[in-house]
Amino acid sequence: ALADLVATGAPSVFLLIGQAQLDSGQHAQAVTTLQRILPQLPTGQRAQVTVLLSQALQKSGRPTEAIAVLRQAGDQPLTMQALADIYM
Repeated sequence: ALADLVATGAPSVFLLIGQAQLDSGQHAQAVTTLQRILPQLPTGQRAQVTVLLSQALQKSGRPTEAIAVLRQAGDQPLTMQALADIYM
């Protein structure tokens, strides 16, 4: 199951899957994949996934949720830049 793969160090695999889904226009699937792995990651590794999740949400027509995800991430440079990019 997904939880077993994440527990065995496979989050990077799911990060790649989520990125591939996002790049290939499978935005809703990317949202699901990235939402599943985000809570499993150590805090220091969440910024990249948070930004990808925000992008997937935006491209899925869910901009309010995209902004909320970035705001919840706190004052991390990567997520703050992504939040600024939304407003520009």
